[in-house]
Amino acid sequence: MKKEAEKWCEYCSKLYGNNLKLFLKDSKDDLNHLVKYRSNEKVFKQYEKNVRGNFLYLQKMLAEKQAEIFFLKKQLNEVDLNNQMIAGKIKPQRKPISASLRHEVFVKDGFKCTDCGATNKERTLHVDHIIPVSQGGGDELSNLQTLCDKCNLAKSNRAWLGGTGIPVEQPIKTPHKSIDYRKLAEESGKRLEIKREILKLIKLKRLVRTAKIIKC
Repeated sequence: MKKEAEKWCEYCSKLYGNNLKLFLKDSKDDLNHLVKYRSNEKVFKQYEKNVRGNFLYLQKMLAEKQAEIFFLKKQLNEVDLNNQMIAGKIKPQRKPISASLRHEVFVKDGFKCTDCGATNKERTLHVDHIIPVSQGGGDELSNLQTLCDKCNLAKSNRAWLGGTGIPVEQPIKTPHKSIDYRKLAEESGKRLEIKREILKLIKLKRLVRTAKIIKC
């Protein structure tokens, strides 16, 4: 039975290709003939076989279209995210400091706050950026220090070296990145193409669902 179903699906695929409307038309004709020749056992069985085969092929097509729509929607989400990043609406997520690097910072500072001297037994210790990332600071060991929760909260978003009481000279800020409208337009065009493809597939799904094909 499984082999017969596979053969029928292969036959329909070669015969109709992407012409879904023709397949639906022929399927409806098979249904009508099934009702018309119900008194003729030989002819009835032939059309019954056709209808069963059409139903199996229809299920296969629906599964393929569903998977295709899911893939295109995923692509659409990626394009939307990229557009927002280009337009500066959202910033790329920063990678967290690794456990090994955190340990190096704690070892360097003797497992105590560089500002007030509190140990990990007295307060919760944090790894802090001397020059904040928002001001151009990186994750280099030289730009990281150990601060307790209280001192870290007091430091806020300033460029500050614990224990010195003086601000750190900040690096020259890079000019604000302007929006690349050409790239944004290209991404928007890509988004429109994907959206059109999704709408086309959804329309095909609706045609399939509204077809009067039933499983005998």
